[in-house]
Amino acid sequence: VNWSGSPNVDNRFTLLLMPGKYDMSSPPFEFIPYNYVDIIGISKNPYDTILRGGNSTINYNSNSDSILENVYILGDTQCAAPGQSEYPRWNNVVVGGNTFNENWIKVQGEYSNIIVEDNAKFAFGKSGINGTFKNIYAKDASNIFELIDEGDIFGTFSNIEISNVNNGRPFNAGTGSIYGKFQNIKIHNSVDDVFTCGYAMSG
Repeated sequence: VNWSGSPNVDNRFTLLLMPGKYDMSSPPFEFIPYNYVDIIGISKNPYDTILRGGNSTINYNSNSDSILENVYILGDTQCAAPGQSEYPRWNNVVVGGNTFNENWIKVQGEYSNIIVEDNAKFAFGKSGINGTFKNIYAKDASNIFELIDEGDIFGTFSNIEISNVNNGRPFNAGTGSIYGKFQNIKIHNSVDDVFTCGYAMSG
Protein backbone atom coordinates (compact mmCIF):
# COMPACT_ATOMS: atom_id res chain seq x y z
CA VAL A 1 0.00 0.00 0.00
CA ASN A 2 1.36 3.41 -0.94
CA TRP A 3 0.21 6.00 1.55
CA SER A 4 -0.13 9.69 0.91
CA GLY A 5 1.77 11.36 3.70
CA SER A 6 3.23 9.78 6.82
CA PRO A 7 1.22 8.28 9.69
CA ASN A 8 1.89 9.67 13.14
CA VAL A 9 0.32 9.75 16.56
CA ASP A 10 -2.04 12.56 15.50
CA ASN A 11 -2.72 11.18 12.02
CA ARG A 12 -3.31 7.43 12.10
CA PHE A 13 -3.81 5.50 8.86
CA THR A 14 -6.35 2.69 8.58
CA LEU A 15 -6.45 -0.21 6.13
CA LEU A 16 -10.09 -1.33 5.92
CA LEU A 17 -10.57 -4.91 4.75
CA MET A 18 -13.69 -6.12 2.99
CA PRO A 19 -14.93 -9.62 3.95
CA GLY A 20 -12.94 -12.32 2.19
CA LYS A 21 -9.81 -14.43 2.41
CA TYR A 22 -6.54 -12.58 2.01
CA ASP A 23 -4.16 -15.42 1.16
CA MET A 24 -0.54 -14.36 0.68
CA SER A 25 1.04 -17.74 1.41
CA SER A 26 2.36 -18.23 -2.12
CA PRO A 27 4.62 -16.44 -2.78
CA PRO A 28 5.22 -16.04 0.97
CA PHE A 29 4.22 -12.50 1.86
CA GLU A 30 3.17 -11.19 5.28
CA PHE A 31 1.11 -8.43 6.85
CA ILE A 32 3.62 -6.10 8.50
CA PRO A 33 1.95 -3.50 10.76
CA TYR A 34 3.78 -0.22 11.07
CA ASN A 35 3.55 2.57 13.60
CA TYR A 36 0.12 4.21 13.60
CA VAL A 37 -1.20 2.00 10.78
CA ASP A 38 -4.30 0.01 11.76
CA ILE A 39 -5.77 -3.06 10.04
CA ILE A 40 -9.53 -3.41 10.56
CA GLY A 41 -12.09 -5.75 9.01
CA ILE A 42 -15.29 -3.89 8.23
CA SER A 43 -17.42 -6.89 9.26
CA LYS A 44 -17.86 -7.33 13.01
CA ASN A 45 -17.67 -11.11 12.50
CA PRO A 46 -13.93 -11.91 12.51
CA TYR A 47 -14.50 -15.15 10.59
CA ASP A 48 -15.61 -13.05 7.60
CA THR A 49 -12.12 -11.60 7.13
CA ILE A 50 -9.38 -14.23 7.00
CA LEU A 51 -5.68 -13.35 6.88
CA ARG A 52 -3.17 -15.96 5.81
CA GLY A 53 0.49 -15.37 5.12
CA GLY A 54 3.61 -17.31 4.27
CA ASN A 55 6.13 -18.03 7.00
CA SER A 56 3.92 -16.00 9.31
CA THR A 57 0.75 -14.01 8.78
CA ILE A 58 1.42 -11.02 11.06
CA ASN A 59 5.04 -10.00 11.52
CA TYR A 60 5.95 -7.13 13.83
CA ASN A 61 9.44 -6.24 12.63
CA SER A 62 9.65 -2.68 13.90
CA ASN A 63 8.31 -0.41 16.61
CA SER A 64 4.59 -0.82 16.19
CA ASP A 65 1.74 1.09 17.76
CA SER A 66 -0.98 -0.52 15.68
CA ILE A 67 -4.54 -1.80 15.98
CA LEU A 68 -5.76 -5.13 14.62
CA GLU A 69 -9.53 -5.63 14.71
CA ASN A 70 -12.29 -7.90 13.38
CA VAL A 71 -10.06 -10.48 11.66
CA TYR A 72 -9.28 -14.20 11.75
CA ILE A 73 -5.52 -14.89 11.73
CA LEU A 74 -4.99 -18.19 9.94
CA GLY A 75 -1.29 -18.58 10.56
CA ASP A 76 1.41 -17.48 12.97
CA THR A 77 2.13 -14.09 14.48
CA GLN A 78 5.69 -13.31 15.43
CA CYS A 79 8.31 -10.64 15.83
CA ALA A 80 11.36 -10.69 13.57
CA ALA A 81 13.21 -8.02 15.51
CA PRO A 82 13.24 -8.91 19.22
CA GLY A 83 13.80 -6.02 21.56
CA GLN A 84 11.73 -3.49 19.68
CA SER A 85 8.93 -1.72 21.55
CA GLU A 86 6.00 -3.45 19.93
CA TYR A 87 2.74 -2.59 21.62
CA PRO A 88 -0.09 -3.85 19.43
CA ARG A 89 -3.75 -3.53 20.32
CA TRP A 90 -6.06 -6.33 19.27
CA ASN A 91 -9.83 -6.44 19.51
CA ASN A 92 -12.29 -9.05 18.26
CA VAL A 93 -9.64 -11.33 16.78
CA VAL A 94 -9.68 -15.10 16.25
CA VAL A 95 -6.29 -16.77 16.61
CA GLY A 96 -5.86 -19.81 14.36
CA GLY A 97 -2.09 -20.17 14.61
CA ASN A 98 0.72 -19.65 17.08
CA THR A 99 0.54 -16.12 18.37
CA PHE A 100 3.94 -14.94 19.52
CA ASN A 101 6.72 -17.37 20.12
CA GLU A 102 10.16 -17.73 21.61
CA ASN A 103 11.57 -15.15 19.19
CA TRP A 104 9.76 -12.42 21.10
CA ILE A 105 11.77 -10.89 23.92
CA LYS A 106 8.48 -9.79 25.46
CA VAL A 107 4.81 -10.23 24.72
CA GLN A 108 3.05 -6.97 25.43
CA GLY A 109 0.08 -4.91 24.36
CA GLU A 110 -3.69 -4.78 24.80
CA TYR A 111 -5.85 -7.74 23.79
CA SER A 112 -9.62 -7.94 24.17
CA ASN A 113 -12.32 -10.26 22.86
CA ILE A 114 -9.89 -12.91 21.62
CA ILE A 115 -10.77 -16.49 20.64
CA VAL A 116 -7.86 -18.93 20.57
CA GLU A 117 -8.67 -21.92 18.39
CA ASP A 118 -7.74 -25.54 19.02
CA ASN A 119 -4.09 -26.15 19.92
CA ALA A 120 -2.96 -22.65 18.97
CA LYS A 121 -0.41 -20.93 21.18
CA PHE A 122 -1.20 -17.53 22.64
CA ALA A 123 1.04 -15.13 24.59
CA PHE A 124 3.89 -17.63 24.43
CA GLY A 125 7.07 -15.64 24.84
CA LYS A 126 10.66 -15.68 25.95
CA SER A 127 11.33 -13.26 28.78
CA GLY A 128 8.20 -11.37 29.73
CA ILE A 129 4.46 -10.96 29.32
CA ASN A 130 2.83 -7.69 30.24
CA GLY A 131 -0.24 -5.78 29.19
CA THR A 132 -4.01 -5.87 29.38
CA PHE A 133 -5.77 -9.11 28.48
CA LYS A 134 -9.54 -9.31 28.79
CA ASN A 135 -12.28 -11.55 27.44
CA ILE A 136 -9.92 -14.27 26.23
CA TYR A 137 -11.38 -17.70 25.45
CA ALA A 138 -9.19 -20.66 24.54
CA LYS A 139 -10.29 -24.23 23.89
CA ASP A 140 -7.84 -27.13 23.79
CA ALA A 141 -5.06 -24.63 24.40
CA SER A 142 -1.33 -25.20 24.07
CA ASN A 143 1.25 -22.94 25.76
CA ILE A 144 -0.90 -20.01 26.80
CA PHE A 145 0.50 -17.18 28.93
CA GLU A 146 3.78 -19.05 29.21
CA LEU A 147 7.46 -18.08 29.15
CA ILE A 148 10.32 -20.31 28.01
CA ASP A 149 12.95 -18.18 29.71
CA GLU A 150 13.08 -16.25 32.95
CA GLY A 151 10.89 -13.19 33.17
CA ASP A 152 7.74 -11.82 34.75
CA ILE A 153 4.06 -12.09 33.88
CA PHE A 154 2.24 -8.96 34.97
CA GLY A 155 -0.62 -6.68 34.02
CA THR A 156 -4.38 -6.93 34.04
CA PHE A 157 -6.01 -10.26 33.23
CA SER A 158 -9.81 -10.42 33.35
CA ASN A 159 -12.46 -12.81 32.05
CA ILE A 160 -10.00 -15.46 30.94
CA GLU A 161 -11.32 -18.96 30.23
CA ILE A 162 -9.01 -21.78 29.19
CA SER A 163 -10.44 -25.21 28.51
CA ASN A 164 -8.46 -28.43 28.17
CA VAL A 165 -4.83 -27.33 28.43
CA ASN A 166 -3.10 -29.95 26.29
CA ASN A 167 0.47 -28.75 26.56
CA GLY A 168 2.44 -26.50 28.87
CA ARG A 169 1.34 -24.64 31.95
CA PRO A 170 -1.01 -21.64 31.82
CA PHE A 171 0.46 -18.58 33.55
CA ASN A 172 3.96 -20.04 33.77
CA ALA A 173 6.64 -17.45 34.56
CA GLY A 174 9.47 -19.97 34.93
CA THR A 175 11.91 -18.54 37.46
CA GLY A 176 10.25 -15.12 37.38
CA SER A 177 7.27 -13.58 39.17
CA ILE A 178 3.55 -13.24 38.52
CA TYR A 179 1.80 -10.10 39.69
CA GLY A 180 -0.98 -7.70 38.78
CA LYS A 181 -4.75 -7.85 38.68
CA PHE A 182 -6.41 -11.21 38.02
CA GLN A 183 -10.19 -11.37 37.88
CA ASN A 184 -12.58 -14.11 36.80
CA ILE A 185 -10.00 -16.67 35.65
CA LYS A 186 -11.39 -20.10 34.73
CA ILE A 187 -9.08 -22.96 33.78
CA HIS A 188 -10.47 -26.43 33.10
CA ASN A 189 -8.67 -29.76 32.80
CA SER A 190 -5.09 -28.57 32.89
CA VAL A 191 -2.52 -31.35 32.45
CA ASP A 192 -0.10 -29.55 34.75
CA ASP A 193 0.16 -26.76 37.31
CA VAL A 194 -1.62 -23.43 36.98
CA PHE A 195 0.14 -20.17 38.01
CA THR A 196 3.75 -21.34 38.18
CA CYS A 197 6.61 -19.07 39.18
CA GLY A 198 10.02 -19.38 40.75
CA TYR A 199 10.13 -16.17 42.72
CA ALA A 200 6.92 -14.51 43.88
CA MET A 201 3.25 -14.16 43.09
CA SER A 202 1.01 -11.28 44.14
CA GLY A 203 -2.10 -9.51 43.00
